[in-house]
Amino acid sequence: MQTLKHYFMFLQIYVKQSKRKWLTFPLILLSPIIMIGATLFLSVQALQTEEAEPIRIGIVNDDQSEEITMLIDVLMEAKEAFEQYVHMEVLDETSAQEQIDENTLSAYVVFPANFIEDLFYGQEVLLEMVGNKHKQVESIVVKEIVDSVMRHINTSQANILLINHYAKKFIDDKEVRNEFLFEQFMSFFMYALSKDKIVSTDEVSNIATSSLYLYYGLSAFFILSTIWLWIVYLFLYREEADRMSVRIRLYGVTLTQQLLAKLTIVLGIHFILAFGLFFLFKHVFDLPLDGEDYGRIAIVFVLYSVIVVAILAMIEMLVTSLKGRLLLQLITVLLFLISSGAIVPTIYFPLYVQDWLPYIFSYETLFWLQEILLNGRLYAAYEPLTWMAIIATLLMLAIAFVKGRRMI
Repeated sequence: MQTLKHYFMFLQIYVKQSKRKWLTFPLILLSPIIMIGATLFLSVQALQTEEAEPIRIGIVNDDQSEEITMLIDVLMEAKEAFEQYVHMEVLDETSAQEQIDENTLSAYVVFPANFIEDLFYGQEVLLEMVGNKHKQVESIVVKEIVDSVMRHINTSQANILLINHYAKKFIDDKEVRNEFLFEQFMSFFMYALSKDKIVSTDEVSNIATSSLYLYYGLSAFFILSTIWLWIVYLFLYREEADRMSVRIRLYGVTLTQQLLAKLTIVLGIHFILAFGLFFLFKHVFDLPLDGEDYGRIAIVFVLYSVIVVAILAMIEMLVTSLKGRLLLQLITVLLFLISSGAIVPTIYFPLYVQDWLPYIFSYETLFWLQEILLNGRLYAAYEPLTWMAIIATLLMLAIAFVKGRRMI
């Protein structure tokens, strides 16, 4: 009972303190908006992408056999199906190298001399590829395509060798036999080519470019609400004199009671501001949300806010220097925002960093907000954030208890 009495007493103290500073508070809250708006405007401009040009590939025929010429003609006739992504043209090697030097060609593939003859008679066959050092990504894609095609050619070659072994017993004319073998090769090759993927792909959705303005609108809400949470926390900071601290402790008031009262007021003010900002965001982008969506968003955001204020409180208790405390809190808040993907989309992070992001609460929060608001997800996984909030709260209370005991 005495604990609750002290708790409500400090609630009243912090409410009175916030009322005394209320006139300057709106100006403090408006200051981050200009900075965030300018930053996000530059980010939007940087991420607006133009339509990508197709990869240009040259085909060089050094074999000059009728079969390879026919194979290249088939590829040229079929290129319209993938003209949007790959553009192929037949060139001689000199012209192909000139276009590589002029940076107009991504790569060229060479069918070497005696390619078809070696193929029919069991010799190892290879396609030569020359890439463009200025277009390394496109060259890697072409190399993967060539490697995939060679795997299919080698599979077809094994079947052709078996057919050739028996064809020699029934067809004496070499030219007729080669024509028959080529027909069988094309049949096997086209079957192998069509039944499998030429390039193994993983589809990665970049919400930052597919829903550009909505993504950065949500990011602006997330960044601004996080900064406001820190500002509200600093707004209610009270530097107690040593004599006053001693007097408060003599009345049986613990550090934990003071801390919980302060965090209650901080979270209360912040939720009013954040939910007002969220309804503005919803109105601007005309988002179709129902009651369950509001509930999911509120739970995710409350858990996130509890973790943030717990970490800010731990820094305040552990760092005695005012300047050091403010600097560490600033760095911590920036790390929260960067790791969440609100400033730079996480798809641009290194892969080894992306593997660790699900263990960071700010990333989890923004991820589920994006899933609910941008992708229409009908559920959210609260367990990770709940456990993080419990651990952060217990750790904060443990530090407050230990520090309070040392102050006695």
